[in-house]
Amino acid sequence: MREPGSDKPYIFGVPRDQIKEARHIRRRSVSVARACAAFGLLVLLVGCAGTGSSDRTPAPSMLDEDLQVLADARQARDVGDYETALARYLEAMDRIDEPEVAEEAARLAAALDAWPAVDRATERWLALAPEQAAPRQMAVLSAFRQGLPELAGQRLDAMIALEPSAPDLWGAATALLPAADSATTAESLLDALIDRHAPADDPAFGDLQRSRLQVQLGRIDAALDAAARAFEARPAEGVAMWAGRLAEETGDGERARTFYAAARRAADDPVGPGLAEVELLRSRGDGEAALAVLDELPQNLRVLYARTLVEQQLDRADDAATSWAALVEVDDEGDPARAAWLRALAAEAIGRDAEAIDWYDRVHGAARPDADLRRAALLGESGRLDEARELLAAVRALPDPRQTEQSWLIETELLFAAGRGDEALSVYNDALIEMPGSSALLYGRAMIAVRLDRLDLAEQDLRTLIQRDPDNALALNALGYTLSDRTDRQREAYRLIERALALDPDNPAILDSMGWVLFKLDRPEQALPYLERAVDGDFNPEIVAHLVDVLWTLERFDEARDWIERGEAAFADDAVFRATVDRVAPAP
Repeated sequence: MREPGSDKPYIFGVPRDQIKEARHIRRRSVSVARACAAFGLLVLLVGCAGTGSSDRTPAPSMLDEDLQVLADARQARDVGDYETALARYLEAMDRIDEPEVAEEAARLAAALDAWPAVDRATERWLALAPEQAAPRQMAVLSAFRQGLPELAGQRLDAMIALEPSAPDLWGAATALLPAADSATTAESLLDALIDRHAPADDPAFGDLQRSRLQVQLGRIDAALDAAARAFEARPAEGVAMWAGRLAEETGDGERARTFYAAARRAADDPVGPGLAEVELLRSRGDGEAALAVLDELPQNLRVLYARTLVEQQLDRADDAATSWAALVEVDDEGDPARAAWLRALAAEAIGRDAEAIDWYDRVHGAARPDADLRRAALLGESGRLDEARELLAAVRALPDPRQTEQSWLIETELLFAAGRGDEALSVYNDALIEMPGSSALLYGRAMIAVRLDRLDLAEQDLRTLIQRDPDNALALNALGYTLSDRTDRQREAYRLIERALALDPDNPAILDSMGWVLFKLDRPEQALPYLERAVDGDFNPEIVAHLVDVLWTLERFDEARDWIERGEAAFADDAVFRATVDRVAPAP
């Protein structure tokens, strides 16, 4: 098991957020109302879209008694008397001719699963704001939740009819449809919408919508099939990119590359599709092919950034330095802050930390706090720890909790690396007083505690994380590995790692932990396949050390020596690897 690293933020790939969560969307969609965590805070698009005008002050022309009814509704809501609040809201919306009041009523009713009341509120909302799509979306969800798919279909039809060519409305429809009672119902309703409203001049339109619905249903293979049909009907850039992302998600890299290459050929600007293809090739370890694609692209800011990273990963330091120098000179494309960010990232990737610090300091605007976090990390690593801590404290003065959390994590790691482990632990204690709910800080403190041999604290923190989330594979694995590596509680460790592996079966760190605990249980033959799979996924010094240990125990000395040679070439000075080699195969 290895601690999570601070990977370089390579950013020239294509975002896949819409696809990565696909397998969870079906579950979320069918219980969407319960996902609206507090009354009125309907945070999902499917049925929860709003105008963003919650609790708006009513117009002065309203009668005092009308205002009092609304005030009573809000007061009852705020103290948790939701039944009274809903009754008063429904009265207020009938008396006040403002859509925002009906919207508040609809939100509260949906959060309470009071679907007939949702129907009443959305009907009033639509009467006051017939041009809005949000009440129509909530009305569709209400029909589904009441088991009325035909009514839901009619309401979907009315929603799409507002503007049949609007992508947002079709996107809302494909997000709402998984709330139907079955995938078959959802597909049938979508087909009916396509038959009535699909543009006649776009032969790919229907299959694109079907593909998006299949993503919502968690059926990535079916989504890819529909996307491929859409591409055959209209081989345009956007269709090809969508199909490529789906192919990549299914693990079909060759097919994904075919789609990305087609998108590049069809595009007016080939850089976006080209960089998607480059990232795919780079992630598959085919840097030479990635460079060949980069050669065909305009050598602009993003392309030179990608080239620098790929050349560095191919150990072509001179070429990477040349590309970085070109990146510094290339046109900023009207966005100097973004250009400075990319130059800083590239400089950091090729080990030019002083230049990276300088370029991070030139980043301004919204990205400045993140640039300061990276700058602080580099300052600390270069021995300027006091400057780094001052910068991190300044970031913590900002209101963003994510950046605050990151600043604590960076500061503690810098302190530990500087040999100030007890101080790092103290900083973690302070951070958790400020952010007691942070799982990242709790996990970080556990890892520092392990390295300081404070196993009691490490176990306490990891068990707290598991109590908060029994499916936290990271914490399960960390606790299991710690117990296996540092104690004699091997059976307990095995059960924890077994749970983690069931949750994340292809994770190299967890595979390594399983191999190690099996080895500690005197089952080296069973341990070996896990370690072989782990090292295939991550050529890491600790995994290699474990693999050498197991091979040597099994008297497969030639294989062990081969791994020792490979490790010596890659990370001879790593403490864990060095200790293992010196123990099992000491130099004569």
